Amino acid sequence: MWKPPKFRKPPPVPVYEPTEEEFKDPLAFISSIRAEGERYGIVKIRPPPSFNPTFALDMEDFRFRPRRQRISELSACTRVRQNFLDKVSRFWEFQGIALKIPRVENELLCLFTFHDKVQKLGGFVKCSEDRKWGELALSLGFASKSGSASALRGHYERILYPFDVNRPILAEDLYLTKQNLSVNKGSFYNLPQVINQYLRNIQGDMEESKPETKIIGGIENKELAKLKLFGAGPKMQGLGISPTLEITDNGRAMRKRESTGKTDSPRKHADVTLRCEKCGAQCAMSDVVPKLFEVPKDKWHCWSCMKTFIPSLLKSEKFGFEQSEREYSLREFAERADEFKREYFGLPPHNIDIDRVEEEFWRLTDDIEGELTVEYGADIQALEKGSGFCSRFNPPGSLEDKHYKDHPWNLVNLPVAKKSVLQYIDGDISGVKVPWLYVGMCFSAFAWHTEDHWTYSINYHHFGEPKIWYAASRFAAEDLERVYRNEAKDLYNHNRDLMHHITTTLSPAVLLENNVEIYRAVQNPGEFIVTFPRGYHAGFNSGLNMNEAVNFCPPDWITIGRQALKNYRVVQRYNIFSQDELILKISQEAANNNSVEGSIVTLAHQDMKFMIEREVNERNQIMKLIRPKIAKTRLKNDTYCGICQTAVFCAYVVFDRRCNLKLESDEIYEVAEGFVDQGIERGRDNLLCLLCAISKLETCDVKPQHVNLMVHWEISELEELTSRLKKTLADYEDWEVKIENFHEDNGTLEDFKELLEAGKYYDTTRMYQNVRQTVEEAEKARVLIEEVFNSNSRPILTHNDLSTLVDRIKTFPFTLEKTGMLTEQLRRANSILDELKYDDLNFKICENLINRERSLLFEIVDMRLIREMQKVIRWLPKLSSNYKGLDEAQKVLEEAYNMPGFEINNAFMQRLKRFEADLEQARRYNTQAQEYLNSTDHTNFVTIDCFVENMRFEGKAYDRNE
Repeated sequence: MWKPPKFRKPPPVPVYEPTEEEFKDPLAFISSIRAEGERYGIVKIRPPPSFNPTFALDMEDFRFRPRRQRISELSACTRVRQNFLDKVSRFWEFQGIALKIPRVENELLCLFTFHDKVQKLGGFVKCSEDRKWGELALSLGFASKSGSASALRGHYERILYPFDVNRPILAEDLYLTKQNLSVNKGSFYNLPQVINQYLRNIQGDMEESKPETKIIGGIENKELAKLKLFGAGPKMQGLGISPTLEITDNGRAMRKRESTGKTDSPRKHADVTLRCEKCGAQCAMSDVVPKLFEVPKDKWHCWSCMKTFIPSLLKSEKFGFEQSEREYSLREFAERADEFKREYFGLPPHNIDIDRVEEEFWRLTDDIEGELTVEYGADIQALEKGSGFCSRFNPPGSLEDKHYKDHPWNLVNLPVAKKSVLQYIDGDISGVKVPWLYVGMCFSAFAWHTEDHWTYSINYHHFGEPKIWYAASRFAAEDLERVYRNEAKDLYNHNRDLMHHITTTLSPAVLLENNVEIYRAVQNPGEFIVTFPRGYHAGFNSGLNMNEAVNFCPPDWITIGRQALKNYRVVQRYNIFSQDELILKISQEAANNNSVEGSIVTLAHQDMKFMIEREVNERNQIMKLIRPKIAKTRLKNDTYCGICQTAVFCAYVVFDRRCNLKLESDEIYEVAEGFVDQGIERGRDNLLCLLCAISKLETCDVKPQHVNLMVHWEISELEELTSRLKKTLADYEDWEVKIENFHEDNGTLEDFKELLEAGKYYDTTRMYQNVRQTVEEAEKARVLIEEVFNSNSRPILTHNDLSTLVDRIKTFPFTLEKTGMLTEQLRRANSILDELKYDDLNFKICENLINRERSLLFEIVDMRLIREMQKVIRWLPKLSSNYKGLDEAQKVLEEAYNMPGFEINNAFMQRLKRFEADLEQARRYNTQAQEYLNSTDHTNFVTIDCFVENMRFEGKAYDRNE
């Protein structure tokens, strides 16, 4: 039934090995590789051999409590199946009926896949009306169309159709209640026509033709209470057969006899009266809707009671990782991790091939029956436990190395480096400004996610076995999210910010199958992994290891951070910090003549202009809708919008309690797992950001005196600060103007290099990186030009390389020496290659072209085709030869296609295509001739004679089977 795609290894990410000089400045180096890194989402950096920091933590004193991860629950594909099964199971459980897995063609039926396909075909009624069950059986992979169709229809009608028509009471949010389910929201004994049709089906044709359901003996499932699983296979149940029961006074049923293995008729127990376990109400079994095929053997509940507690029961279930009951020292966890891997694979833990571990991990995630649980020491705060690097956070007595304590690649130092925006955030935000530690064991994993606020992140591997990473760039982010929505629609419906939970993953095979570009990296001890903004990443550990990670923000992040906030509004994701507050602090520091990196000031100024435009626009909209009371306020703590959870700072709206503001169900924010643990409280329902306030004011009747516009920063204050900030940017703007006008000044490469040196103060800006890249390319081009014109040997180039080089040189804002001579060489090369395509090309012309090619100052690889063309010219007469038969002609055709050069000359290629078409016609004549010869009627000589004349194939004497 459900067969996950086979694991495929994605292509690798780039690996960089910076020189000692490049390694001195982390943010400058990362900025230099940003263009390529953004295309992959992550990159690997292998430091110079001299970088070898000592692990600063004590194996005994470092203690932590890991999370427990059940591998099969990590996968979105298995989770949605488990969740669906759980809902159907509970639906029947409250009617006193346990579910069992049915088999079709001796294969366990996956109820989720079955239900999903039926819904895509229009639902049960539509499938029945259009007779789609046979088509459905084939799409599910069953061999017998007719036999399986009958069985599938029966299973759906008894197990899933009652669940479908009563889904509104099981709805957990608006996404389900808005489904097109034709069910009366009142009494469940007053259902519409669809239920009546359902009852007629049961009482009529189902009695006449019941498909036999094979039931397998059961075992208790530890994960789902009272949910019975039978045999190997997915956690998918079918409605099984319970023993015939007697109803007692307390509403329970007593066993009378063992099951015969066949489903009872609904009419068989028409005289049985059921009593609700909760309210005591009685109901004849014949009146129960949906119809029961057996007498409940457990607690039965009437529909009125089911309506009250099933939704709350379903809502109470949240997915997250449990904390282990045991606290480990680092040494104890290492022993546990090695022992687990040794027992699982039956080999020493370090002797197991990483590819084998990788394939096994993804097999386990797709094993819906899997029980394997591992532990992962994730998100351990360096602020409390210390860092793997020597740092201010490390406990007394830990190893200390002054050199690495102050090293720029120390992850404690990097987030607050001089060129990092995060240095201006007050306080130590764990995991963002202060590193988190990760202690892994084999199969422990982290699911697909982006970093908070789409920041950069960096991960260092301290020791142990490799960590496997998978990545998708920000350019593929929407494709990845689309696949998540398709594969885990139900999870998405109930968790808008599902991708931020880091609890649900998808295998690379599923993503690659859906054309999502993803990549792979293997991180070994001593290596860094850098993730780029909005780059999704996931992975797992191949064995015991310890890593450390933290976020950082070069100035170019500021623009991307705004894009992240737009996305966060949509998914109601809370903000870790206020970007408005951050930018205002940077601007104040710079305006007060404090030392702020020029590249940070530049982008902060651009962001300030955006903030002013936004505030003016949104405040004007509010004033048009209503005239609120305006009050000046001072924010002391982080404040969040009650709907979108965006951190408000410049201004916000408070609705008076008297206006009785009500949020729609899709506006109510549900606190996610781990929310309170991070010290962040959700926004108050009556406090809204300006955008959400505008939305409510457009739809609600609110009196002006009940609305307060709370202003922290006046527009005039923002404009005054921006004006002061602009003055500090005078030097940068002058430098930028010089770059933009350089072409008009007729400068040289040396002049341009001087401008690059002058702009080093802004080295993390895109302008500086573009200038640096231009200088590097110009230097390479100059070396090549010198090699071409001042060397005794002829450099070897492809025509494309030469053409690309000349085109790139033309874009430089300066002129390199001998550029004109290089352009002339390209023109001559183009002329030679063009003449190879002439229709009248012959052997003598080729000789002339070869002599002209030798006069060029470099050897163009493409010119070697001239000699190949000479071979083609010598060979061409074969196309006009006579052949003994079709086999010989076919060999000539194959020989032609194996010769390079034909595709260069269009006239030669046309001759070859005509020959191929003629050969195909000859094959058809040959077939017809064989049919005439095999015929018993040889009297129609006129027809045969006409056929023979038609077989004359352009004067060639082909074999005509005469």
